[in-house]
Amino acid sequence: MVIEIGLLPGTIKATINTHYAPLALLSAHYQSKQVLKPLEMVDVAMKTVRYSPTSKLQQIFLSILAGCEYISEVNCRLKSEHALARVWQLERFTDQSMLSRTLDGLTQMNIEQLRAAETVIWQQHGQTMEHD
Repeated sequence: MVIEIGLLPGTIKATINTHYAPLALLSAHYQSKQVLKPLEMVDVAMKTVRYSPTSKLQQIFLSILAGCEYISEVNCRLKSEHALARVWQLERFTDQSMLSRTLDGLTQMNIEQLRAAETVIWQQHGQTMEHD
């Protein structure tokens, strides 16, 4: 996916607009490097209607990057961000209630899997391992 950022003259209407342009760039980078692929290790026993449990975990992560302190903020911050959702190959972001249900459905085993996935992510992409 190619993303271009620039200023358009006032008379030209932008075809894609998002309040989270830097996050869209970071998301595109994460997609190309498959940074969040380890989240697929988390085997949440939930049915998939529109979004997989892995997609919901990615959306929770993204909501944190977007500055949401609470899951309830997802609807007002990210729900209308269709351009940012397209970077993640989503039509739109899911409702905060579905994200909350996903977190509620995590078992102790899922939490351990999530911790392991998070550890893999920061070990592969963080700078911590480079320091003494």
